[in-house]
Amino acid sequence: MSDTSCVNTNSAGFTDRFVTIGTSDTILPVACWEACGPCSGIGVDEEHVSWKVYPNPVQDLLIIEHSADGALQVEVYNALGQVVRNTTAEGALVEVNLANLPAGMYYVKLTSDEFEQTTSITKE
Repeated sequence: MSDTSCVNTNSAGFTDRFVTIGTSDTILPVACWEACGPCSGIGVDEEHVSWKVYPNPVQDLLIIEHSADGALQVEVYNALGQVVRNTTAEGALVEVNLANLPAGMYYVKLTSDEFEQTTSITKE
């Protein structure tokens, strides 16, 4: 796409980018800074690790399934940001005992060599 296809220079000499949107749902194309089209040579590597944390809400035992290779570090944080559980485990299935934690909302941070994810859980 050429740079002139999405620019509008007003009478004061300022140039703005514009896009025409119809009346139906629209997905905007990627546009690089100071260009009308996509950037080249940049991007975000999508994580190819699948993971599940369940049950949610949890009563006693939190189960984490993942496809990451190697060790998985699991950190459980309370609402104040304090680490209340911290464990490292090998294997695709990790069990974390939360039985003695009080009821409330917690954050579970999963870290491996391949990915890092955080999710929230509720403890009953």
